[in-house]
Amino acid sequence: MYIHFMTADATAVTLVCLALRARRLARRISRHYDRALRAAGVDTSQFNALCMIAARGAIPVRGLAAALDLDPSTLSRTLKPLRQAGLILASGGRGRGGLTLELSARGQDTLGVALAAWRDAQSRLTARLGDAQTGRALDALELLEQVAGKPDI
Repeated sequence: MYIHFMTADATAVTLVCLALRARRLARRISRHYDRALRAAGVDTSQFNALCMIAARGAIPVRGLAAALDLDPSTLSRTLKPLRQAGLILASGGRGRGGLTLELSARGQDTLGVALAAWRDAQSRLTARLGDAQTGRALDALELLEQVAGKPDI
């Protein structure tokens, strides 16, 4: 009898758990964008970092980690190939947290190619959703970010 209740509870979790559904969806969406970004030589995580650096200008590593909501070790793994490829430049400070990052000329070129690929991938998803549903999805994501970011949950 206990196994039956546990199975029923576990099944319910797979249907309504926001964390499970969001993580699964994030992986699926990332694969969609990764396929498009492959031509630019970056993946979705690297593309997001490049965009944030481009949008904010020279940014400290700690600021980038906060903006992307990543822990330092995850960000370090994302940045390593970008630095090795000469797409970003690091200067100043001691240690990872004190470094300031900016796009190199090569990084700007790569981001230009990646943005074109991203636009195509974005257009394909939003065309399937339609404008109204895309707006509702973005609104729901914004609300979830606000609620999940509150310390009392």
